Parts: sequence; C-alpha cells; structure tokens
Amino acid sequence: MNATGTDKKDRSHIYKLYESPVAPEEIEARSFEAIDREAVSHSFTDDEWIVVRRMIHTTADFSLIGDVKFSPGAIKSACEALRAGASLYADSNMIKSGLSLMRLKAVFPGYTKDKILCHIADDD
Repeated sequence: MNATGTDKKDRSHIYKLYESPVAPEEIEARSFEAIDREAVSHSFTDDEWIVVRRMIHTTADFSLIGDVKFSPGAIKSACEALRAGASLYADSNMIKSGLSLMRLKAVFPGYTKDKILCHIADDD
C-alpha cells in the first residue's frame, strides 16, 4: 500500500507519469512510431510523409492518408518559401499560437510573430 491507499500495481497510468515524466520530444517520437506502424502502406514520398504524418498526429485521423494530395513540387516550394521568410497564414488562432517561432527562426532567423497571420477574427 502507498500513501493513497492503493496497491502500487493498481495505480493508474497518470501516477506512473508523475513519478517518471516523459519528455515532450519522447512523446512525439513514440506517437510518430505508432503512426508509422499503423500506416504501413501509402504512396507518399519521404518528404510528403513527414507532412501527412504530422497531420495525422495533430488530428488522429488516419483517413487523411487517402485524402491528402500534393501538387508536383509542393514540398520544395514550401521549403523555399520558409527559407525566404514568407508569411504564414493560419485558419485559427489556436494554430497560429501553436507554431514554433524557435523552429521557424532555425529556418529563417528573421521570423517574428508578425509573420504568422490569422484573419479569422478580423472585422471585415
């Protein structure tokens, strides 16, 4: 028995996480590994899969595998735009808030919060 009056073997997973926390990077890596195990067959290139896997991770929606299509050169164009410091447009303030300025600055040091735009709450 422990201080909460439960046997250690009966304790919920949350208590185990309190005792041995897992770093966010480890959680993300495990999530991606699980997605890769579940989504064994797809026709995406490695670069496209990075994007689709992130979408699945965010939404928990594996049907995206059959729904997402890329135009030829889309990934290359997107990377070039990021390296040039292009503005980013989000369709919700939650997405805007969730973008990592640190990661963006690693690609283009001039990125600021002002380069991440969301017009959902605009008056027009």
